[in-house]
Amino acid sequence: MVVVAIIALVLLISSFVIFGVAVARSADLPRLAGIGFATSIVLFAVIGFELDNWVQSAASALMIACSVWIVVALRRPRAYSLPRAEASVVRA
Repeated sequence: MVVVAIIALVLLISSFVIFGVAVARSADLPRLAGIGFATSIVLFAVIGFELDNWVQSAASALMIACSVWIVVALRRPRAYSLPRAEASVVRA
């Protein structure tokens, strides 16, 4: 049972860190939100497990703030527009 919990924790941490790095490297999303998102899971799962509950509360607040920041950044209008797909017309 402990082995399954450790594997799940490692997978959770690695997936959050990978997502945070992807957000930080994206051109359309805020870099600091990705960095904060990646560090929040380390604070929550690793350091919060060893220390008191206030660390997990602070990490959760950071995770929520970064998630909201990413959502707001995705909803803002872009300066560019994607090219529209045009119907292909066969001309003889």
